[in-house]
Amino acid sequence: MNQSVISNLTVNQNFHAEVRRLRDAAAYRHLHRSGSSDLYSSKLAAKNIRATLKHTFPAETFSVRMNGFIAITIRWESELSSNEVEACIAPFQMRAEQGNKSTPWQSVFGWVKTIALHREGCE
Repeated sequence: MNQSVISNLTVNQNFHAEVRRLRDAAAYRHLHRSGSSDLYSSKLAAKNIRATLKHTFPAETFSVRMNGFIAITIRWESELSSNEVEACIAPFQMRAEQGNKSTPWQSVFGWVKTIALHREGCE
């Protein structure tokens, strides 16, 4: 076997090992896992973004809405900054440098291409 084939096998094995670890991790028991019936990863991501926001900011109220199949809009009316909310949900957003390849996290908990954040009533 040549070196690039061995390297690809190792990367693939590491990816699947991390997927297994995330599926079993007690720290994420509040999140839904992907399954064979999940047709749209963004729907799963929306559920998990709601759960993550509720888990991280239990006293706050958020609106999480899908916009088509690859975008989500999040609205809230508290003093939380966009940076605080964005840091909490960043793992769900597919970055341009990823191309079309999801991370192990995104494979288990879902992903979206675009997340729009809107803090309302705080000017």
